Order: sequence, then structure tokens, then C-alpha cells
Amino acid sequence: MLFACLHVTKSDSNHISHPLLFVPGVGGSKLYAKLDKPDKNHWYCKKSQEDWYVLWVDLKAVFLPWPRNCFVDNVVLQFDPETNTTSNSDGVKIKVDEPGSVEGMIYLDENKSYKYFAEMIWHLKDKGGYSTESNLMGVGYDWRKAPNENQKTLDDMKNITEFMYNKNGNSSVYIVSHSLGGLMTLAFLEKQSQSWKDTYIEGWISFAMPTYGAPTALELFASGYNFDFRLVPQGAFMDAERSNPSSAWILPNPNYWDKNDTLVRTNSKNYTVENYASFFKDINFELGHTMWQVTHQILSLESPGVPIYCMYGTGVDTPIQFVYDSEVPSGKAKQVIHGDGDGTVPSKSAFGCGKFEQSQPIVEKKFEGTAHLELLKKEEILTYLDELLGI
Repeated sequence: MLFACLHVTKSDSNHISHPLLFVPGVGGSKLYAKLDKPDKNHWYCKKSQEDWYVLWVDLKAVFLPWPRNCFVDNVVLQFDPETNTTSNSDGVKIKVDEPGSVEGMIYLDENKSYKYFAEMIWHLKDKGGYSTESNLMGVGYDWRKAPNENQKTLDDMKNITEFMYNKNGNSSVYIVSHSLGGLMTLAFLEKQSQSWKDTYIEGWISFAMPTYGAPTALELFASGYNFDFRLVPQGAFMDAERSNPSSAWILPNPNYWDKNDTLVRTNSKNYTVENYASFFKDINFELGHTMWQVTHQILSLESPGVPIYCMYGTGVDTPIQFVYDSEVPSGKAKQVIHGDGDGTVPSKSAFGCGKFEQSQPIVEKKFEGTAHLELLKKEEILTYLDELLGI
């Protein structure tokens, strides 16, 4: 492991007040694959690949049909309802970057054209003097899966935090999360003792966390999600997306979502948070309901017990309801009803970050007209980070 290979010495930079641990969201970690498959679904796909290659993001697999089909075959998960766990397809091995590394969160593709945390990390290194070897580190993880299958990730978060604390003169750590990475962070913090958090965690900087879920998850299961690329068919990735327990994990939470809010509407039915069993039966994917039942119980959504800095994008049209011109939800929705949010996470869900009851402070920052990914690079937000970190 990368962080375990570094020698712990006195802090490398005297003006770094607190180290940073980055936790990305869905699609925010590179996935690497090796292949030794017994067969293949398409004649043009490879059965074997001895060296690790970048499975996600491969932009050819996003925009071109044949590479896309091969990608879906290799990234899809197989869910076992008896053990409530998943596995890769036969002959497919998948890994992420070494714990501690942020390299796979800067650019998500090999050609360095798909930026993720790039601007924020560069800013912190250039202006703040942060080092990716000692006080600015990250934990990539298999974002297809929920925390119940990502225990190693939670262990890595703890180990890296303690490493940076010791490496930097016993300076407590800020966790910086984005989107689903916020829910992973909450799952991590719920498992730690209060004394551990008081010692090692300075605070949690959360960007665009879908605290109570997001209706886009229902579109994903019914129609597929094409990442808003107009040239990509709506259902191009649906088989892979449906197979991810993390997709079920971010369905709107019935304990916090208005039970009268229609999330999906067809010619004959309205689906709310109380109709998930019916929804999955009607789209002929009842396994999705099983995955939701498993993942829905993961978070208690109780106080994380650390200072929180909740960052939201607002003022951007965000899907809150999908209307289908059919008897069951399928194909492309004929109409998408929007509400306030960041384009992905509705405000009613994101604002849950500020509603924890705890003695530790909670600071909320709303950035009008700021989209889900734009939160990671907007100059106003980087300036606020400078003030918070004292750089």
C-alpha cells in the first residue's frame, strides 16, 4: 500500500495546518481490469488481457458502440441474493488505485481529458503547499458497491488518516468528500469511536452529498443513465448500472422523503418511496428491490460527531420526477419534472447534511447556480477552502 511505504517523520511543511483525505463519488475513482474470460458476448471483444488496463473511464467506451458493449460486459456485477454480495463476471479482475493515491482522482482517463478533482488538488498543491505524499491523500474505491462490500475502503480511510496525523506532527485531518463519497464518509464515521474522531478528525468538508438519496436513481433503473451525453443512447449502460448496489443505495430514503411525492409516473401508476417493491416488479428487475433492502439499512443517519462543512450547489434544474408515456416505466421518459438542486442532487436531499443534531458545529455554504461537478472547481469555493484551511 502506498501510504504504508512512506516513512513517518516530522511534518514536511510547517505551514500546513491540517492534512486532507479525499473521498470521491460515483465514477470518481479509476477502475482497472484484467481479463481471462471463458467466453465473450460479442465476437469483437477481448477474452484475455494480461496487463491491467483502464476500464473506467475509457472515453471510447462512452461514445462508441462496440467498445461500449465490451465495457458493459466487463464492468457488470453479479449479485448473489443468498449472500447479498456481488462478484465480477467470470474471468474479470478489477482493482482501483493504491490507498493514499489521488492520481486517479485528478484525471479519470488515460488521455488526461476527463478532469475530476484536478483543479482543487492543483490549487491546494500550488497555493497551499500540500504534498500528495504526506498531507494530501485519497482513497479510491469500487464505487459500484456499497459500504457493506467496501470494508477494506473503510479500513484504508482509518489507516491513511492515522498515517497523515502522525506524519504531520499530530495534526488532525479534514476529510473532503464529493457526492456518494459523502455517504461513504458517513458510513466510515458512524463506525468510529467518538474518542478516535476527537483525536484524528479536524472536520469533514462535504460537497453535494445525496444525504436522503436522489430520484435520478429511479431513472437509472427504469431507463438507464447516459451521463447527460446527448450522443449516447439512454439505456447504453443500463445493465451495468442496474447491477451496482450503490445505485440502489442512493434511492430516495423513505424515512426522510415525503411519502406523497410522486417520483415516477406512468399512464396507470404513481410511484413514491412507498412503492419500491411494485416499481422493481413492474420494470422486471425485482433483484433491484433486494439490493435496496440490503443497502437501505447501512446508514443510521445519526450524528457523524465531527465538525461538518456542507457545500451545496443550488439554482440548477434537478430531476425530481420522471413521467413515462407507457403502462410501466421503460424507455426514455417523455417528461422530466425539475426542482431546485445542483442538477443531480435535489436541495431537499443535499440540505440533509446540515440537519444532523450534534454538539460539533455545522457550517452550511450554498453556491447559487453551481452544478454538481462545478462545486469542485469554482473559484469562490476554492477561496473559501483557503480561508477554512488557513492558506
